[in-house]
Amino acid sequence: MEVLLEYGSSKREFKLSKDEDVFQALEVAFQQFEPGLSFGISQQRDVKPTHFLQRYLEKWRDYIDVSHKGEISNGDKIRAVVRTEKDEKNEKNVSQVLKRGSGACVGIKKPTESDSKVLRSLFPVLSASRSFQMKRKFNPLDDCVVSKQKQKKKATRIKPRNVMVVLMTEGDTSVPRGNKRKSMAQNGFIKQCELLRDMSRVEVENKLIKLFSEKISTKNAGVKFLIPDPKLHIVRETGDKELDGNDTIELAGQGSLYIRIENRSKDENREVMKPDDVDDDDSDLPKVKWKKIENEEDETDKVVDLTSEDDTELTQESLEDWRKLRREQELQYEESLRVDQQKAQQQANDSDKVKRREEEKTKLQLYFSERTLPHVAVKLAVKLQDGTKIHGSFSADDSMKLVYQYVYAHTEVKTSFKLCTGAVPMEVLQPDEKSLAQYDLRASSLLLLEETPSNDDDKWIDELTHCKEAEIIQEVKGNISCTDILMKEENTRKEFVKTFRTPSKELYTVARSSLFDDVISLYKEYPGITNECPLEMKLKDELAVDLGGVSKDIVSGFWQEAYERLFDGSISFVPAVRPHVEFSLFEVLGKILSHGYFCTGFLPTQISFPTLAAMILGCQVQISPSILLESLFDYVSDVDRSVLSTALQFSKDNPNLKFPSQILDSLLNVFSHFQCRRVPDPLSLRLTLVDIARFVFLTNPMSAINAVNLAIPQSHVPFWKSKSISDLYKLYLALTATPFKVLSLLAEPKFLNASQETVFGYLQQFIGNMTRDQVKMFLRFVTGSSVCSTKEIEVQFNSLSGVARRPITHTCSNILELSMTYHSYSEFAKEFRLVMSDETYSWIMDGL
Repeated sequence: MEVLLEYGSSKREFKLSKDEDVFQALEVAFQQFEPGLSFGISQQRDVKPTHFLQRYLEKWRDYIDVSHKGEISNGDKIRAVVRTEKDEKNEKNVSQVLKRGSGACVGIKKPTESDSKVLRSLFPVLSASRSFQMKRKFNPLDDCVVSKQKQKKKATRIKPRNVMVVLMTEGDTSVPRGNKRKSMAQNGFIKQCELLRDMSRVEVENKLIKLFSEKISTKNAGVKFLIPDPKLHIVRETGDKELDGNDTIELAGQGSLYIRIENRSKDENREVMKPDDVDDDDSDLPKVKWKKIENEEDETDKVVDLTSEDDTELTQESLEDWRKLRREQELQYEESLRVDQQKAQQQANDSDKVKRREEEKTKLQLYFSERTLPHVAVKLAVKLQDGTKIHGSFSADDSMKLVYQYVYAHTEVKTSFKLCTGAVPMEVLQPDEKSLAQYDLRASSLLLLEETPSNDDDKWIDELTHCKEAEIIQEVKGNISCTDILMKEENTRKEFVKTFRTPSKELYTVARSSLFDDVISLYKEYPGITNECPLEMKLKDELAVDLGGVSKDIVSGFWQEAYERLFDGSISFVPAVRPHVEFSLFEVLGKILSHGYFCTGFLPTQISFPTLAAMILGCQVQISPSILLESLFDYVSDVDRSVLSTALQFSKDNPNLKFPSQILDSLLNVFSHFQCRRVPDPLSLRLTLVDIARFVFLTNPMSAINAVNLAIPQSHVPFWKSKSISDLYKLYLALTATPFKVLSLLAEPKFLNASQETVFGYLQQFIGNMTRDQVKMFLRFVTGSSVCSTKEIEVQFNSLSGVARRPITHTCSNILELSMTYHSYSEFAKEFRLVMSDETYSWIMDGL
């Protein structure tokens, strides 16, 4: 039984087993909402009731008190209500009345009429004692005449039961099924009959005979009830015994009632009343002795044994057979229901599996499309069972498992399969980590595919399709919800900070004019500063109080200056390893990078991702060729990017041709920037570019990367070690500022007048026209940080005009104030660019 528990505004589903005491189980369940809650049913007599139960009744559309555990049924809504002082007073009065009643009823089994009058005067309302869950329960009218009369009246309110009746003929030996059952229903041998449990056996027999009156002769007709076995064969009859309404309904159970109507002999003739002549006078019927069946708990399930004076009796064994048949029918129904549920679940699982398989194939196809191949590749042709072929190029160092993945991704194979060599004798190639060279597959080879279906196909495909690098590429190329990623990361970061955080010991002051040097000195002089989070900081000669905005501005400003002093690049940066660069600064940079992220959520996303990933995760990190190539395109100038894009497109369209002289000269010029003396060709261009990217981002600055990684505080290391390349790259992309992301952070005011709406449109247009650098500068001006965050940017308006008109920001709360006196977009953009320009980039924080 399942019920819905309500306590205050909390709700919870609760299941009750048949063996549990209902009140005891509900008390334990509600104690999970409020410890110490009691309904006064505990075995400890010193436990005072604090609540009482109510259930929702659809009839009244309101909650009513629960007076007995039998009132609670499956699907009810149950709530616990606090017991008031008034309830306790009423309970005390009822207790006194019960005590008086107990004295009056000692030794009384069946009260006399005078005693009954006394009891009725003492207990005018029978349910008075039940409205409170009393430890001492006493019903003074138990086993008395009044109680029996009430129960008798209550028992007469019986609902009709519809029973499907099947009329069997003399030659039928089994239960009709399928087409035979449909034919019998069409010919009128299967009909529905409405029966009542209190109908007499004569009424039942007459109703059944009248139901099939057109099929039989009603003269001297008698009904025989048939009992089928679990295999649906007719195994026995009930003889000439007619059953009353209750027995007939019990025999039908949840299935059908099978009967046979035959003419009686003269000796068997008995008076059969017509339905219209049936009345309450049963003096002409045979006298019946009623025997109550013992050990039956539920009153509605009690079945009577009829024994008439002519020694024709329905035995206890027959009744047990009926109950057994009913139980078997119920079990068959439950089994059928379970099978249907399993089929529905299996269909849902199959649908999910097909969807998952398609996603796996998409990941693998994307991975193979992004792969780079060496100068000399192994070209394989795989012949399928239908005669078609697929072709693929691989490295001699690639594993055979990778070849299996390629075949699975580019075919419609849905089962396990094996690849064999085309030469005789055929050799089965296993999907293991052995290289193609170890299998002696070189230059061009032909493989044969043979499907091998088995019960473990799903497990085999799951193991085959697991490709970590393909997952990374899919996650990178897929749609990334920046807000979801940043919110999840913020919660993770805050939880981890609790493991090492110590309160800020003092207010650290730095000057904006010497920001880089002051921050470096701060982390050198105070080694324990890396465990203080949040960090309280102040800008010298500025009035702003650090509620988060000052710290963000200092960290962003530090890294902006660090890019100029310690890194090379224009849009994305890599460490500058040169004699004039002080190498010891990189050892401090690791502390600032990790601690700055925990305090402000800032990561230096202008550092190229492969370099930043190696700084955080270690030099042994493996970056995919796709990410390396994408980072190289961000690192080079616009002109070089155009040259590389043109060359890659040509190599994709014409892999077997040579580069035209114009493209080749431009490529050699780009290669010279990286001291690469390799002559490019279309087949090896992609691999060459990946090698250049690996050298620029990882190999060349290896010493600086290692210094930064070793400087990360030990208390921070577990947080970074828990992140994969995929996690870090998604965070990197989510933090990187773009005009689209900034526009999505703008919270448009609900109510705008005409002037405010015009200026808000100017702001959106201005952000949409920004470059990468301008977007970072705008974010730092408004929020204090040059990377995206989870907080929205709130836009407010003022009426400043003339020389006082200017954008005003509150970095702690991400609020931007704009004047609504602008008359054109040009005027708005000119003033905003003036504030954002390099010459006026020294912003002063003069308030909260």
